[in-house]
Amino acid sequence: MSKRSRRRNARNPGKTQMTTEQPESLTKANSTPQTPIPVPSPRRRSVLRRLFLLLAVAGLIAVAVFAVNKIQNGPRPGIIEYSSDDPNAQVILEKDGEETLLKRGTKFTQQVAPGYYTKLRLANPTDELKLQPSFINMDAGGRAVVTVRRVQKSPPR
Repeated sequence: MSKRSRRRNARNPGKTQMTTEQPESLTKANSTPQTPIPVPSPRRRSVLRRLFLLLAVAGLIAVAVFAVNKIQNGPRPGIIEYSSDDPNAQVILEKDGEETLLKRGTKFTQQVAPGYYTKLRLANPTDELKLQPSFINMDAGGRAVVTVRRVQKSPPR
């Protein structure tokens, strides 16, 4: 044992520490030939490094294209399915103080921006026409049905 090992053992008498020093007889008799650890050749390492870089760059490009596409296109529009008994009736949708006019007609679909439309009303309200619903919460890519129906007045008695 070396001086350092003896000092260590003297400080900690209950714990004996292993030393790296072994008698020559043990090392030669019990030694097994160690197989060398395979190390990739420098050429193979450079090929693997290039492949990793290529995949990383391709991944970054794919993420960038996806992000730009989402930013440019924005949220998907909602679809309003409109039906009316009066071809001249026109509906106004109000969202955040902005008004959106639906085209005139009896049956059509129209795309609108998603959001909460607080007020739906007729452009020329009359007692003969009834609009349903009075508000719409349009989800991105969602659908809503707007109907305008003629209401029959009961004759006075």
